[in-house]
Amino acid sequence: MRILVVTGRLAEKEVRRSSGDRADVLVVDEDIAAFITPGKLKKYLHVITGYDIVLVPGLAKGNFAELEKETGVKIRLGPIHAVDLGYILDEIENIELSHSVPACKLIKKKMGENTIRKFDEIRGKSGEFFRIGDVSLKEAPPVIIAEIVNAIELEKENLISHARYLTSCGADIIDVGASLEAEPEDAGSVVKTLVKEGFTVSIDSHNPDVIGEALRNGASLVLSITEKNIDSVREIVRREASAVLVSIRRDVKELASLVKKVKGMGLNRIIADPVLDPPMMGFSESIERYVLFRREFPDIPLLMGAGNVTELIDADSPGINAILASMAVEIGVSAILTTEFSHKVKGTVRELKKGIIMATVAKYRKTPPKDLGVDLLILKEKSRRPAGRLPESYIQAEPTTRFVRDPAGDFRIWITEKEIVASHPEMTIVGKDAKSIIDTIIASGLVSRLDHAGYLGRELMKAEIALRLGRSYLQDDDF
Repeated sequence: MRILVVTGRLAEKEVRRSSGDRADVLVVDEDIAAFITPGKLKKYLHVITGYDIVLVPGLAKGNFAELEKETGVKIRLGPIHAVDLGYILDEIENIELSHSVPACKLIKKKMGENTIRKFDEIRGKSGEFFRIGDVSLKEAPPVIIAEIVNAIELEKENLISHARYLTSCGADIIDVGASLEAEPEDAGSVVKTLVKEGFTVSIDSHNPDVIGEALRNGASLVLSITEKNIDSVREIVRREASAVLVSIRRDVKELASLVKKVKGMGLNRIIADPVLDPPMMGFSESIERYVLFRREFPDIPLLMGAGNVTELIDADSPGINAILASMAVEIGVSAILTTEFSHKVKGTVRELKKGIIMATVAKYRKTPPKDLGVDLLILKEKSRRPAGRLPESYIQAEPTTRFVRDPAGDFRIWITEKEIVASHPEMTIVGKDAKSIIDTIIASGLVSRLDHAGYLGRELMKAEIALRLGRSYLQDDDF
């Protein structure tokens, strides 16, 4: 395929570097690549002819479709940034590029769709161990069990709302966390409420009375059976439920012995949990236990408690969940237990789901989990755009200490769970992004000083970023 990449003078070096020998480069009479229009490109028809496809800058404006009809040569939008050209050129024969959507966005979207399709295909063909309620426990990929730690203390509406949120993020089973002081009837009531709403529910308790009441009210899975509460197995068998088996002493042989014992009691729908320990508290050794157990007992599904790691390390959860999901898929874990109890792990179910998708498809492809169109890059970027240079002549910026109140009035800014609020004595404006709010403020005549407008822009952008990241925001505070 003969490919021509069109650019302006300022981006020429970066475009040639990224294109390599995979495409020819046409530098038109324009400094800024994004300013190239169909009219300006029309001057180079003698160059375009003969190519299979011409890539114009991703931010170029105008109707290139008309010029394409006139020339008979495909003219499509390339990437927004020259640094992404190599990636686009590698995929160009596998996708139909667009006249309106930059290639980088289009290819990522298509790759993401293909990845999800392949994930669903893998899941559909994977062997099933057994069913937990309405959930199929398969060899791959892992299902997600999301624990509501304080489920018994929640009001009914909040309980149901939180369970719906977790399932919308990718949870397959809702786990009711029951403390040692929990009354059996309270746990049973919570389970009954969730089951009635259509959720597949598990109970996390060592108390046989709590376990029994939860099972009688529709729980499909018990976390966790040990030597101490093994008498609960008979009720689990009677209710045709499933159970997770745990070795108190973190011993593979003891876990194997427990498996044999409960099977002898008639319970075959079992999941083994070798227990993932927190970093600096046996994390490495616990991974070894998983590998050992999987090697010796390939026919018994495994559970991994991701919350033991994400909750007990002060680090951002997306990368941690990506690694945990990769470990789980590589080992052959069939269920991952997690929670969103603390603020720092909010969104962890959605992160784990993405991590599982990435790892499952990567394992099928026999590649690392990258370049899939699905990622967990939140603050970091996949490819860095080239930094600009300092001009020869400039002045150093300095903040001013002078403050003059805007005669048009002051604003109070805060965020709710989903929106930004900018309150002024004349009106209150609500929106999801800084631009729409500042545009409304200006259009409504609620700001009269440039310094105040600049301040509002800064604060509203901080609020928007906080909203996107699920962080808290306080006006005038450090971010």
